[in-house]
Amino acid sequence: ESYKSNKSTMTRQKICLAEYVGKLNCEVGFTEKTGVQITSEHTRRIAELMPSIDRQKVLHYLNDCWGNYVNDCCALPADRQEEFQHRQGYLRLADLLAHFAAWWEVGMQVIETYCLDPDYQPPAVDVDAFNAAAVESARHLSEAQVIQLFESTREKFVDLVLRLSDEDFRNPGITNQLQIELVNHLQEHAIKKDPAY
Repeated sequence: ESYKSNKSTMTRQKICLAEYVGKLNCEVGFTEKTGVQITSEHTRRIAELMPSIDRQKVLHYLNDCWGNYVNDCCALPADRQEEFQHRQGYLRLADLLAHFAAWWEVGMQVIETYCLDPDYQPPAVDVDAFNAAAVESARHLSEAQVIQLFESTREKFVDLVLRLSDEDFRNPGITNQLQIELVNHLQEHAIKKDPAY
């Protein structure tokens, strides 16, 4: 198995939303198998509590942070690369990158749906199963091919962000999704360059 279940990966949505939900003093249903159930009012209130995110910040994350992710990972010494991938719950760099690309595809679909329906609520996701399926879908690809997939998906995300209107950036569903996909997910899988890591 290339994919190894990792608690922090399995509860991706919980990690991204739990601290904001806690501030709301509201009831939210969390389950390992169905993900997060929240109402449109929760989405709006959560977005109010989240750090503000605008087009410039999103493009910074896509171009400067995610754009350097592969090089930063490959720049690590071989033993630290292996340790990093193990900490993330993946055996190959390709597996880690494939799961990013898969989440971005879903995230872009959610954002495009929000553009048409601001009150849209995404369906719950079994995060562990989703990640395993993402790895399985890339199993036949070489690392170079997955890096190309990761880069093309990142560029597709940049194009989407450039097409979003100023009004779209006032939609809490869209800004919440951008925060989760591009900021929180990067923090969850951050590459530490400090040798003390």
